[in-house]
Formats: sequence, structure tokens, C-alpha cells
Amino acid sequence: MQTAGGAAEKTRVLVIDDSRVMRHAVNRVLNQEFDILEAEDGEAGWEKLVGDQSVQVVISDVQMPRPHSSPAWNVSISGFDPFPF
Repeated sequence: MQTAGGAAEKTRVLVIDDSRVMRHAVNRVLNQEFDILEAEDGEAGWEKLVGDQSVQVVISDVQMPRPHSSPAWNVSISGFDPFPF
């Protein structure tokens, strides 16, 4: 993606995890290449995702104290195998 001035715009990534340490670690690894947003639980993550149409990638912990109960959220993670190997 490019901005109006022709500069490359970073892909926006939303990291959702109840562990501040994990959010920080992912941010530290990815922030040079991506624009990182963070949320501490599923509810906050859903609000950020719905409120920011520029988010292109979501990295989420699937077991959190406050997962979001939206049918769209549940469909998006249903059938997801976190250990496909």
C-alpha cells in the first residue's frame, strides 16, 4: 500500500492477547515492518477491529478471559487448528 505522497504504508496488524508480555514480544518482533495495534482481550480486540477498517491481519490468543461472543468472531475462529502439524 502507498500513501498519497507515494511512501509505502505499513500493513496494520492487530495483536490480541491477555498477556502483556506476549503482546510486547510480538510488537517488538514485527514493528519494523508492520503498524501494530494491541488489545488485551477479545472484547477490546473486537472493538478495535470494528473501529479500524485498516486492520489487515489479526494475531490472537484463542484462550482468553474475555473472548468476544460475536457470531462473526466465533465463525472466524471456529474450525481453526492452532496445531496443524
